[in-house]
Amino acid sequence: MLIYFIFGFIWVVSRETTSVFVIDHKEGKIISRVNVGQDLRHAVIKFRGKNAFLLTRDGYIISISSDFLVADKIKVGESSIGFDFICDDVIAVANYQPGGVAILNLKDKKTDFIDTNSRVVGIKVFEKNGKTKLIFSLMDRGEIHIYDVENCLPKELKKLSVGDVIFDAFLYSEKYIYGLWKRGDIGVLNLQDLSSHFISYGRGEELFKVPHFGSWAEIAGKIFIPNLGIPYIIQLDVSSLKYKKIEVCSSPVFVVSNVKNHLAVNYSGKCEDIISLFRFSESQGKITGRKDFKLGKRILHMRFFDKNPNLIIFSSYFEDRVKVFDIEAEKIVKEYEIPTPSGIFLSE
Repeated sequence: MLIYFIFGFIWVVSRETTSVFVIDHKEGKIISRVNVGQDLRHAVIKFRGKNAFLLTRDGYIISISSDFLVADKIKVGESSIGFDFICDDVIAVANYQPGGVAILNLKDKKTDFIDTNSRVVGIKVFEKNGKTKLIFSLMDRGEIHIYDVENCLPKELKKLSVGDVIFDAFLYSEKYIYGLWKRGDIGVLNLQDLSSHFISYGRGEELFKVPHFGSWAEIAGKIFIPNLGIPYIIQLDVSSLKYKKIEVCSSPVFVVSNVKNHLAVNYSGKCEDIISLFRFSESQGKITGRKDFKLGKRILHMRFFDKNPNLIIFSSYFEDRVKVFDIEAEKIVKEYEIPTPSGIFLSE
């Protein structure tokens, strides 16, 4: 078998076939299908060394080698939702069930467990000046837990009570930014002095589902937060902690950005076939234009390409297609036939 380097490809989760498809976009073809045989709802893929690492919803970390074979499959929970690397050989996994964080050592395949008695979300690893912190949030207890990491082992540093349900989090610079489900607030935790601030945008309604983690965009110090259940996104200035509401088509799910200051938003509900494209002006500090494009049936996930930021790739679940859209030419330039595609991950 021809062996490819693990980087430089498009990885697409095919939810109902319990497979991952690998696309060589430069060659314009699908080069592999990896059958993993697990629950791939909300599956997450990250890349480290020579391997890709897939977290399944039913609690497996699956290592995929450079020849696109399952190299390892390790059980870390019953219901898992996100993960990050503490160091090259140690992974921290956020679990809904059992509630807590699994710490997996890839060398000896042993797993330790931080019991939280709560669903865990927003798991992030923050590194600065040779020091590492592990941060995660407890949905059911309204807490943020912070651990110092020494020799790849987390040691508890501090617990912060914020109240209500934390539904997602985003790491930007030295800030851990999180959303509160019922209060209509955004929290900003400074990871240097562990001070926190709240910004209330008065949502007035409840969200109806939890977004994919890491689904917020950033442009020039502004964070763009999907506000599931309400037809607008929040633009948060991290320095001033001021915000703006940006009206969108319906309930936003993902917000992604590129280096040319474009934003893309997809939706659930009545606009689930649409991607909205926005232009952001750094000089004016605001959105200056918007266009809506009907591009597929139930668009689930999308990414801009780093190397060609005019291109955005997205999954059209009900069409069994992954499509590439040129935002300058305003047309589909490539399609790949993949059954029930959902999450898209780029190993650029």
